[in-house]
Amino acid sequence: MAEEIYPGTEMEIYEKYPLSWRLDHPGFADVRKTFYAKGVISDFEVVGDDPFAVNSRVKVTGDWGESDYIPLFFHPKDQYWDGWDGVKATDYNHEGGYFEKSWMSFRCEDEVNVLLLEGTPRAVLGFFDGVPRPGENIIKNPDANPIYYDNIFNLEEYAGLDAGPDGVDLGLTQQAESYSKSEYASAVPTYHCGTAWTVGPPPIGIDAYILTYDKFYNVNAELKVVLWPLKVGPFLIALFGFFEPSGSSFHEYWAGSGASYHPEVLAWQIANRSDPTIAPPALASLANSIETPWEPYLVSMCAKTGLYSEGLLSETITYLSTISPRDIYDNVNFSFGEDWLPDAPAVLKFQYNLSRFFGGYINDQRFKHTDDWFYRPHTKEELQATGLWPKEA
Repeated sequence: MAEEIYPGTEMEIYEKYPLSWRLDHPGFADVRKTFYAKGVISDFEVVGDDPFAVNSRVKVTGDWGESDYIPLFFHPKDQYWDGWDGVKATDYNHEGGYFEKSWMSFRCEDEVNVLLLEGTPRAVLGFFDGVPRPGENIIKNPDANPIYYDNIFNLEEYAGLDAGPDGVDLGLTQQAESYSKSEYASAVPTYHCGTAWTVGPPPIGIDAYILTYDKFYNVNAELKVVLWPLKVGPFLIALFGFFEPSGSSFHEYWAGSGASYHPEVLAWQIANRSDPTIAPPALASLANSIETPWEPYLVSMCAKTGLYSEGLLSETITYLSTISPRDIYDNVNFSFGEDWLPDAPAVLKFQYNLSRFFGGYINDQRFKHTDDWFYRPHTKEELQATGLWPKEA
């Protein structure tokens, strides 16, 4: 077999064991000009916005400044996570000098081991703390089914429950914090006339004429945008959900007997059919009114993604504080897969299919709770707390 030279070096790359690749110096002269140093990942080579996608090539910073894009020569754990398109995580890209899915294990701001040739970075060989990360392209929402996704952007459901392909617990224990911004609705309320009838004696103890109706989009109702920031491999997946209260049910009791006692109510029933913004008449003889507010529900999901960093996470949370749920409510005609946050930080790219997919859970009970998203730990401290890496003695 012809000798293969690792890109950017004079080192030979060879397959020591099946699918297990090694680098070898051609001689002592090459050893003398090769060094290893700590670097920090500053960027990934982005190759797609929607779905958001990267290659296993990164920039690293160190004493040399910031490098060009260099390959991740880091062997992923077998089967974590083979692609829907037939690409295996461990497939080696001979031209690029990287393993196809190495990117899943890294993120910006990671400290890594860098191979340098005469002071120039040529490859990332692993993590500086020595702790391997098997790959993190998976999230979990346990409230219904449960649900796992082993390819977040292609929405493939992983059927392995809490264990990975090797039988080891996935450790999906990092719970996404939720953030929200609320305002009150400014829209004119609308009314849907229900039933009008007489009873006697009703629970209030008098003969009464009862009108029931539903009031939608109460002007005192809370409109809310919820943000769930998910840290998945190199990505920050910002899930935004828009919640609004659907309205309130009213039961109004008037003293009297028979519909003829309040002809203006009957007139309103007729008028309401053509103009639902006309409010029910206010009658001086009103004896009692019972309002039953309806639960807020999810109207739409908007998913945006960028390269994770503490700075972008902070910027995204700050951006939420600038959002006006009332303006969104007044100006957006929600539909599946709509980007209703076009002024979000530009580095966050809208994800159409992801937004449509999660938008399909409108009215789902799980989205009345805001703390039910889980993902893999990544830092050494997180991995140790989860039991995926031994604590130091």
